[in-house]
Amino acid sequence: TELGYLVEAVGDEPGQEPQLKPGVLILEIAAAPLVGLEPDDLDAAFGRHFAHGAGLLLVDAEELRRATIERDSEGECPCNEADDAEEFDKEVLQANTEILEHGSVMNL
Repeated sequence: TELGYLVEAVGDEPGQEPQLKPGVLILEIAAAPLVGLEPDDLDAAFGRHFAHGAGLLLVDAEELRRATIERDSEGECPCNEADDAEEFDKEVLQANTEILEHGSVMNL
């Protein structure tokens, strides 16, 4: 993928690191970045640096997908638009606030 080399299967050979499992993205191999490469370039870069003991930078593909969606949607979320103090109407808040037992506040 454009985000790195997606691990789809891992052989049963002894010595495989437990972190290397299906669903993991390899972002770097031997300090060579794999992010943003076209499929042919990705395969070539991975093959060029593949060796016993090569350092890998790994991330869970699903976790990265969720984080990317969250990051990309933050600018579009209307819930973040009213953060500016100038837009905050204190009179409206006070009119819709009920003070409960023990000083708790409930906004209605």
